Amino acid sequence: MENGFEKLAHCVFACLVLLLLGTAKPAVAQQQNWNNVDLSYQRDSVSSKGNSQDFQGFGIGATMALTNNVLVLGDYHSLSSDKPASLDYQEWLVGVGYRQTVSPNTDVYAAVRYDRLNADAGNNSAVNDGIAVGAGVRSSASPGLTLQAHVDYSMMELSNAWRAGVGVLLNLSQQFSIGIGYERLAASDTDETINSLNATVRYHF
Repeated sequence: MENGFEKLAHCVFACLVLLLLGTAKPAVAQQQNWNNVDLSYQRDSVSSKGNSQDFQGFGIGATMALTNNVLVLGDYHSLSSDKPASLDYQEWLVGVGYRQTVSPNTDVYAAVRYDRLNADAGNNSAVNDGIAVGAGVRSSASPGLTLQAHVDYSMMELSNAWRAGVGVLLNLSQQFSIGIGYERLAASDTDETINSLNATVRYHF
C-alpha cells in the first residue's frame, strides 16, 4: 500500500483514538442523531498509471436508525469531467450497520454495504460492484461541533480498495448542520487513488 494512504490511515486511526480518549473527560452530553439526510458538493482527483483527472458533482446520502443500535444507510454520487477526456461516473452505496454508544456524546459503528460504480466515456461504459466492510466514529466535541472519521475496505469485482476519511460538522440548529470532509481511496491491487473533498448540508429528522 502506498505511503500517502498509510499516512491518511494513521491520521484516521489517531482521530479515532483521540475521540475515544476525549470521552473520558467531562463534556456536555449530546447524543448522536442517526436519522439524517445529506446533500453534498464533491470534487475528486483521480490518479492512475501516471495520469490524473479532476471530477466534480453532487451527492445525496441518508442514514436511519431502525432500532437503538441497527442502522440502514445509503449514498448516491454523480460526478463528471471534461478534461483531458469526457467521463462520467455514478456510485451507489447501500448497507446496514450496528452502532454502539461509548459515551453520552460519542458513538462507534460497524457497517457492511453493497457498492456499485458505473463509468461512462462516450459510447463505452463499465460497471464495478462488490461488498464493503468498515467502521467509524461520530463524536460531539461541543454542542455545536461534530467530528467524524471512518475506514473501510471494498471487495469489488474489478479491484479492491481501502477508503478512509475525516470530517467536521457545524451544528446550526437541531435540524441543520453544515460541514466539510476529506476522503482518500487507494486500490490495493493497482496504483489508482482518488482524493475527495466535499461540502455538506445535513438535515436531521
